[in-house]
Amino acid sequence: MAHPSTSPIRCVLASLFLFSAQLACAQTWVPVSGGGFPLDQAILDHIQATLELTITTAASSKGRHLPEWKNFTLQYRPELFSGHRIVRVQGSCKVSPGVDLREEFYEVMDGGECFFWVTYDVENGRFSNVLFHGYA
Repeated sequence: MAHPSTSPIRCVLASLFLFSAQLACAQTWVPVSGGGFPLDQAILDHIQATLELTITTAASSKGRHLPEWKNFTLQYRPELFSGHRIVRVQGSCKVSPGVDLREEFYEVMDGGECFFWVTYDVENGRFSNVLFHGYA
């Protein structure tokens, strides 16, 4: 079931620690079925607290401008990839009505910075492979 991200207190604390001027508290986080391992809440909390900075930095380095972060729906699923624990995250700033985001990732072939993928490596605690969608 989709649920708001972190609590307001945790968002304020995350913003203070990351020196972020924006609060990233309004986006929605949705777990996608079929995970390869149980995801510890502390890992999810870390991903939620640090993803915005990772994505905005990647967008900026590519000359892209993101829509407001609070408008993103973020799907995630823990997976095993070549024996490594990763968490795949997809961000979408627009989602068609009636789509069950808990069943599968919302696939879009274009849409620019409104849609992105990123991988979080649980063992090394880092994001990698930030990929923004193209344009039609």
